[in-house]
Amino acid sequence: MSYSDQAAGNLLNHKLPDYRDEDWKYTHYSGFEHYKKLQTSGNPIAHPPLARRSTTPFHEDAWIAVVVNGILQANLSNLPNHSTGIRVAKLSEAISDDSGLEPGYSPGALALAKGHYYSQWAMAQGAEGLFIRVNSGIVAEKHLLIHTINDIQQPQQVLPTHHLIVLESNAALTLSETQEGSGEGMSLSLQEIHLSNQARLEHSQLQLWGNEFECIQQVLVAQQTESHYAHFAYCGGGAKVRNQLTVMQEGQLALTELTGLVLPGVGKHVDNQTLIHHQSPHTSSRQRYRSLVAREGTSVFNGKVYVNPGAQKTDAYQHHASLLMHETAVSNAKPELEIYADDVKCSHGATAGMLDAGEIHYMRSRGLSEVQARMMLQEAFVRDLLDSLPGESLRLWCHNHCSDRLNVLNQLSI
Repeated sequence: MSYSDQAAGNLLNHKLPDYRDEDWKYTHYSGFEHYKKLQTSGNPIAHPPLARRSTTPFHEDAWIAVVVNGILQANLSNLPNHSTGIRVAKLSEAISDDSGLEPGYSPGALALAKGHYYSQWAMAQGAEGLFIRVNSGIVAEKHLLIHTINDIQQPQQVLPTHHLIVLESNAALTLSETQEGSGEGMSLSLQEIHLSNQARLEHSQLQLWGNEFECIQQVLVAQQTESHYAHFAYCGGGAKVRNQLTVMQEGQLALTELTGLVLPGVGKHVDNQTLIHHQSPHTSSRQRYRSLVAREGTSVFNGKVYVNPGAQKTDAYQHHASLLMHETAVSNAKPELEIYADDVKCSHGATAGMLDAGEIHYMRSRGLSEVQARMMLQEAFVRDLLDSLPGESLRLWCHNHCSDRLNVLNQLSI
């Protein structure tokens, strides 16, 4: 039985999540049963419907995979050749030509067990996407950029995609994604990531969805011994966005670092859910998320650290901070620890508040405008987080994009 058939069978035993499910309390899609899968063509296109490639934060010599409406556009891409030990291809092609996938690394291996309702739905639809594999011992000499463009003009149309990423032992890759969407449709994204022993993946996702665009995304990661997974999420657009990141630390000495910056627009909604499952001894995790919420916007953060009984010497930290840009802005944060081992070091926390009126008054008395004063304080709030990002081009891009977005949101929120 194929994984798509298994997913379809799983859907029969699951109901559509709603507000009664704790993980979906603030973000549910009650009308999803009426959504229709976007019908796409596998034919190559001459030009992408959106063109922001010039604004991406990476050097011109980076490998680039352009994905339009879920289909890899090889004619618009610059993919690594076989001699590099790195393969980037359509997922369907990798399945059909039997690309030497080990049983535990096959499509659906993670999602059939850990995927939520929408991920199961994506697999049941036979979602297309990318297959990325880095061979054992290969350290990628270039950045790999996935430039995702979803053009869905009709409401209640959904585009499911499915990426499978495998790093074999001692492999290393820097992977970044820019995700753009136009129209009023929905992107439904599933990513399965396998990191073998001592593999290292630096993974950045920059969400630049249109103001009326919706997104549901789930990233599932399995880490083996001494592997390192670093993830940075920048959520700078979208009408309703729900991201779930689940990491299973299956091997000892695994390290996970999750960083996120969320900027919901006026009246918009962004929900980030994280789960780090410490399954083995001597594992470590760090989570740092920041939100700046505009007028009538909503930010949700639900972060959980789960420590197995045998996962002694676990070291886990998580913190979420939210800065409300208007009295109508809302932040819902719930960091959690669930620990079944007695020799661990785990901590968590959350803060939320508004800018200090006295500080704004002081800065305005020195000649700054209301927007300038607010922006200076807000940029200080996120500066240390952005400064910690790997790569000068990524740091500079995020600083500039964040500044531009805050300028717009402040003018709409005052």
